[in-house]
Amino acid sequence: MMGPGGNFCLDTSRDFVVCANYLGSPYGTTSPTTADPHKANGAPYGADFPAPCSIRDNVRLQRKLLDHLGVTHLRLAIGGSMGCMLALEWGATYPEFVTEMCLVAGCGRHTAWAIGIGRMNPEPEP
Repeated sequence: MMGPGGNFCLDTSRDFVVCANYLGSPYGTTSPTTADPHKANGAPYGADFPAPCSIRDNVRLQRKLLDHLGVTHLRLAIGGSMGCMLALEWGATYPEFVTEMCLVAGCGRHTAWAIGIGRMNPEPEP
């Protein structure tokens, strides 16, 4: 799927590939297990971690990462399962920034639970 040369869908000799971890995940990004810089004793955020982290929150953070890296356009946003929702959000939030999307094993509709989680973190008023 990914490697150098024309035999791969994602040609790493031509394409710059960025894969960012999900905000709130303890596997490489800021999460409830991360030390809270505002706590004098270096304790983790724990229950003080801002939650829930929405798909849109993550795409906005990814955009900040790409801005920091100097990336000015995405040729492709690709993702499977939850990554599919991230790719869809890229297209919805930054349509001028993304040329194509590859959506793998995404959901056709949200459950009431997923909709409720999304509404817990509404957009701020302009």
